Amino acid sequence: MAYHFDHFATKAISEGEYLRMPGIMQNAVVLGITVQTMMAMQCGMQVYMFKKFDFPYLIECIRKYRLSTFFMVPAIWNRISNECSKEDLAGFRFVMSGASPLPKELQAKVQKMLPEGVIMRVNWGMTETTTGAAQPAPMETGTEGSSGRLLPNMQAIIIDAEGKRLGPGQPGELCCKGPNMIREYYKNPEATKSAFTQDGWFRSGDIGYFSEDGKLYIVGRSKELLKYKSHQISPTEIEAILGQCPGVADIGVIGVPDGNGNDLPRAYIVASKPSLSEKDIHDFLNAKVSNYKRLRGGVRFVNEIPRNVNAKVMRNVLKEWVENEKKSSPRAKL
Repeated sequence: MAYHFDHFATKAISEGEYLRMPGIMQNAVVLGITVQTMMAMQCGMQVYMFKKFDFPYLIECIRKYRLSTFFMVPAIWNRISNECSKEDLAGFRFVMSGASPLPKELQAKVQKMLPEGVIMRVNWGMTETTTGAAQPAPMETGTEGSSGRLLPNMQAIIIDAEGKRLGPGQPGELCCKGPNMIREYYKNPEATKSAFTQDGWFRSGDIGYFSEDGKLYIVGRSKELLKYKSHQISPTEIEAILGQCPGVADIGVIGVPDGNGNDLPRAYIVASKPSLSEKDIHDFLNAKVSNYKRLRGGVRFVNEIPRNVNAKVMRNVLKEWVENEKKSSPRAKL
């Protein structure tokens, strides 16, 4: 990763500037250790540490300290695209999105706001791959939503539900091998066993495919997929679409059980304008998705979407909200 990133750091230093990055990742997790500690020191980068993630404060610091380097999740990029101006991004030198799929529409929207020559890049990795496993090469300028190519020494295959290997363009579960992969889960042999195929490939749980020219595309998360009448629904896909809805600042989607084995998609929405209604949400989504992907679980407006230290949606918390809502709902007395 540092080999890929050093190209940008060296260029900036040769022009008399050190790259500046907001330290919004927790240093106790592999992403924080790798990127904002080890890689920052190796490449010569200034890191402005945050006590906790706070979006308004992040924007304030971007303007005040001319922060120029960003490794962030799509949800934060969505808020930047909606709440910042092109002038706010004038000092950006390197930008990367990771942790969940980046919608092409959002990538294009952010790209238009970036200075000339700065490309919105997409990374794929996870804790089990020691952060990075794929990203675009330094000189690649594609903005088609791919996560680039496998990093050196990495191997990967795509398999279907039966474990059969799939070819280019065929989506399935992404499985990896490499010197950066975990060997096991600590004191959890059952989790370790289920995480690897019989021939030693690590099962990422992400759904993706490779193009004919070797680029990786991530389309969803198998462990988060909702099921409705034999159809599979990706919460991140719905989040990506609704993230483009005018007036939506943040969003989290989960499935609400209907008691018949179905997951009814429900959206929790943080609105940036008070006039946004549930009808607006349904109308915007329904025009863009198949019938089975509609929000049959409803829409709830909230003040904040619960996210962890890496800004990922905490779906377990959203599920707790569903349970609490059930408990507080009055029941008819017979």
